[in-house]
Amino acid sequence: MLLINIYSLALITTVENIMHSDHLLSHLGQCPTLPETTLRRALSVAAALGKHEGKVVCIGDDDLVGLTLARLGFEVTVLELDDYLVGLIEHVAKEESLRLRVECFDLCEPLEEQWQGRFDAFVTDPMSNEACLGLFISRGRAMCKPEAIGATAIN
Repeated sequence: MLLINIYSLALITTVENIMHSDHLLSHLGQCPTLPETTLRRALSVAAALGKHEGKVVCIGDDDLVGLTLARLGFEVTVLELDDYLVGLIEHVAKEESLRLRVECFDLCEPLEEQWQGRFDAFVTDPMSNEACLGLFISRGRAMCKPEAIGATAIN
């Protein structure tokens, strides 16, 4: 019963967050997502890890899955280029005292050593062109431990 309540709360707050993120930048590959899809993405990461803990990096987060993962108990780092989303995610994370931090981050820049091998999972939903997909997934893999999992959705 407690688990159902956690999922219900995560879904309700995800709906509220998505209602406030009414701006999408198509040149960054942002596209609308249903709250149920965001929750399913977060739950699939938890199921793949077999737990509701660990360090997850979200590479781009226009669907706000990072907030949902943090509500489920994960320590989340969001790497986002959109200043509006950075502000929104920071605001919600602070308001709810979530274990989530946001970095304004450009994946086209070389990956510094401090980012390598740190995470248990990465989540990304890049644009579906080959260059973007390859960049996002290669950065995600480099940021994760060898036994980590990756989750992606193709837009």
